[in-house]
Amino acid sequence: MNKSEKRMERVFMSIAGVILLSALNLLVALFVMLGLGVLHDQWLQVPAFGYWETYLVMMAVSWFAGALHGGLKTKHDKE
Repeated sequence: MNKSEKRMERVFMSIAGVILLSALNLLVALFVMLGLGVLHDQWLQVPAFGYWETYLVMMAVSWFAGALHGGLKTKHDKE
């Protein structure tokens, strides 16, 4: 496998990772929204977010956590 094929494989794996993690956040956002709704019912200071607002917050949290911890790091060979 030459350098360009390895580079293309890393690009495709990165794109697949972004799509997979975005899809996973769709499910996580549902449970977070339901949990916040239960908390909002008992404690009115907790905001009642809708689904898409919760999804955007979860995406922002995921992006920030990935930026702090380096995300899906790949080992690069020195050229």
